Amino acid sequence: MRNRDCTFGTGGLKLTNLYTFLASKSSLWFPRICEVLSIDLRSLAVFRIAIATLILVDLLTRAGDLTAHYADEGAWPIAPARKRLPLGGFSLHLFNGSVEFQAILFLITGAFALAMLVGYHTRLVTPIVWLLILSLHRRNPQVLQGGDHVLRVLLFWSMFLPLGSRFGVDACRNRGSRRASSAVRSISAAAILLQVCIIYWFAGLLKSRNTWYIQGDGVYYALMLDRYVTPIGKWLLDANPIILKLLNYGTLGLELFGPLLALFPIVAKGPIRCGIIAAFWLFHLGMGLCLELWLFGYICSAAWLLFIPSWVWDRLKIKSPALNRQGNKTIWARLLNGAVVFLMIYVLFWNLRTANKPLYRFFPDVINPVGYALGLDQAWGVFAGPSKKNGWFVITGQLKDGTRVNLLKPGEEVLWEKPDLVISLYESARWRRYMRKFVKLGDPYRIHYGEYLCRRWNESHIEMEQLQSIHVYYMNQRNLANHRVSPPKRELLLSYTCD
Repeated sequence: MRNRDCTFGTGGLKLTNLYTFLASKSSLWFPRICEVLSIDLRSLAVFRIAIATLILVDLLTRAGDLTAHYADEGAWPIAPARKRLPLGGFSLHLFNGSVEFQAILFLITGAFALAMLVGYHTRLVTPIVWLLILSLHRRNPQVLQGGDHVLRVLLFWSMFLPLGSRFGVDACRNRGSRRASSAVRSISAAAILLQVCIIYWFAGLLKSRNTWYIQGDGVYYALMLDRYVTPIGKWLLDANPIILKLLNYGTLGLELFGPLLALFPIVAKGPIRCGIIAAFWLFHLGMGLCLELWLFGYICSAAWLLFIPSWVWDRLKIKSPALNRQGNKTIWARLLNGAVVFLMIYVLFWNLRTANKPLYRFFPDVINPVGYALGLDQAWGVFAGPSKKNGWFVITGQLKDGTRVNLLKPGEEVLWEKPDLVISLYESARWRRYMRKFVKLGDPYRIHYGEYLCRRWNESHIEMEQLQSIHVYYMNQRNLANHRVSPPKRELLLSYTCD
């Protein structure tokens, strides 16, 4: 039998003697599992660059709504945000509601993300970036999308990995001393790979059994959602129904079995795994062309960079000197390993609970604060249900001179008919998400949006052109089979008089 080096730990730290014993007694299967759950350092570095770049892009786009979404003068002041902060959650952004304070935090986050991008003091920088992103997300959960949750959990597990070992300043500074392995085989590497798989497994498991599995209409109903669909999505919706059903079952198959194949020992290090990675990239590309999901597809695609095997880099002749990491048997290392294992089990049970309600007996809400504190709270029901609820907003304002104005599209006539492209009503994807949550918010929280609209309009208009009152209507509609929709029902969500 040939011996294989299989050191598991946090960033290269060895596991307990139990795993060493299993490795020595099971040399046929255990080394293969080690290989499957390892990450090439070059793949890890490219992942770091991609994630840091996406964070910077996200910050730049969020900065355009800095006042609206994060300051007290906006639509979600810190007072209601504190009330809705989950037990165990925290946010540095809730310390002060001024625009200046929020801007400083944005700049600090951007600076550390830039340091992460270039691989400068990555071990120190990555936890800080995670902390600041978690704080940002807790500040205004009303504008969060699926990609934000993926980014947050990826950043958490990244803290325990040597992200700066290649393609960065740290790698250049530590070029002197190397050892035999160019991949990281650790509990943390296994954890982040399994986290990516969990996202897709539970996205598939949480999908409606009747709509997705039996009728095969999941993609149809997803494309019927006007708040997401793009012109390409509308075109696809009118295609042959058989195509939509094929895409439906193709989506289920990829989500349920794609990650499993990526972890299968036979395909873990060659062109077959590359084909699986390419399939997920194409999946997210197609989804992004048909549905406006902002950075969701890019962040998920970045996660699959972790799965790129050494075979690719060797073929591209991109060399990777070995990682300078020696096994460490200190108590601290073992405690850290144990914590990572515990949290991975915690995440698994958190997700199992979302798919199986009886598991609440074994995983009650009382232990939720751990997940909220670490940003590991998650639910991956992406387009899980029939998604039959649909609609669009009409927001009108009454000026002091009696004129009625369109506050969603200033300068345009107030129209009650559904626009050709509903996503064009919103200034950004985050505003679209906020308005979607607005439907579910109670009146005490909706008032803040009314105050914001009045303040923003009146600051830029003379006395008689200032707003006197606003009305927020939701044109509620249900999607039906065979491209049919119910007649829209006009619902008044907010009537607010400006001071």
